Amino acid sequence: MPLLLPLLPLVLGCTRAPPRSINGDPDADWAPLPGVDDEIVDLMERHGVAGLAACLVEGAAVTWCGGYGEGNPDSGLLATPSTPFMLASVSKAVTTVAVVQAAERGELSLDADIDGILPFEVVHPDSPGAAIHARHLLTHTSGIVDNWDVLEAQYVDGDSDVALGAFLESYLVPGGAGYDSWENFHPDGVGGAYEYSNVGSALSGYLVEAATGTPFDDVCDARIFAPLGMNAGWHLADFDPDLVASPTIYGGGAWEVLPHYGFPDYPNGQLRADARSMGRFLAAVAGGGSLDGQALLTQASVDELMRRQVPDLDEDQALGWYWWALDGDEVIGHNGGDDGVSTEILLRRRDARGVVVLMNAEGHARTLEKVELAILDAAEDR
Repeated sequence: MPLLLPLLPLVLGCTRAPPRSINGDPDADWAPLPGVDDEIVDLMERHGVAGLAACLVEGAAVTWCGGYGEGNPDSGLLATPSTPFMLASVSKAVTTVAVVQAAERGELSLDADIDGILPFEVVHPDSPGAAIHARHLLTHTSGIVDNWDVLEAQYVDGDSDVALGAFLESYLVPGGAGYDSWENFHPDGVGGAYEYSNVGSALSGYLVEAATGTPFDDVCDARIFAPLGMNAGWHLADFDPDLVASPTIYGGGAWEVLPHYGFPDYPNGQLRADARSMGRFLAAVAGGGSLDGQALLTQASVDELMRRQVPDLDEDQALGWYWWALDGDEVIGHNGGDDGVSTEILLRRRDARGVVVLMNAEGHARTLEKVELAILDAAEDR
């Protein structure tokens, strides 16, 4: 969804920017990271961030969390490590784990035709004889692309009442209300090109639903959120909305608090979770797929998740997750952004340290990176 333009300072409904607050973590007593609080607060003030929560992961353990500012500047809700934030595309990291879990259980194969599982047939109009696999969906090489004229129209306040499968069928099957053989598919066909695809990611989640006969959100509840003790849910209805960080847009020295919003293709970006929960999720991956005796994945599956999958098309794309350089270090993870939201999770290869950063604001181009480096540098220096 395109970013909204900054608003003028006197627009009705805007909240003037209060001083940033250091909220810490009311639910835990972590060893401090010297200097991090002041650095993060300074970044928030300079980059127009209303609320932020972050956690540090070291190996298979969450070792620090902190919260700053407001989850909702209108209501005064504080941002803490137990405040749920909308994750945007960081949601895809969780969707990937759900798909790989289903593959481990033999419910689907990463390298089999998805038409053997789906209740409708997906045919790429430019390569009708080519089978689409789950691996294509998780590496953005399926040839299914995002038609934003269709996707933007799906955004609603709260949760969409359109079912995941119904939306995907309407988008991917000729005759559907959202179908467009030109705009919904890449001309290079299945496996012919890399193009980041929100619809492809949503389809990978629906593949789990079709393979298990259980709604995708319920699968995640049972296999990921409950085992790890995560405060997470795919729909606003899973929470008290007054306790969820609201997306905000900053402009002219004030914030506009946006309504909570949703869309039917939810596995690609609608997960809400708190920073501590995402820290536990990240620690489980860092720990070879397990945390506190709860196994999400086998070590072999974690290795496959982290393996560069399509080097000829995109040298940094792993399975759902991807690699990049952070201040010269290789990291793997995922970021996310939508109106009033900016998030990121990552693991650093050289020392298995990781960071979760959740913001209910868009910040600047390098806000997330600067917060991550502040946390990682302090962890090394303490």
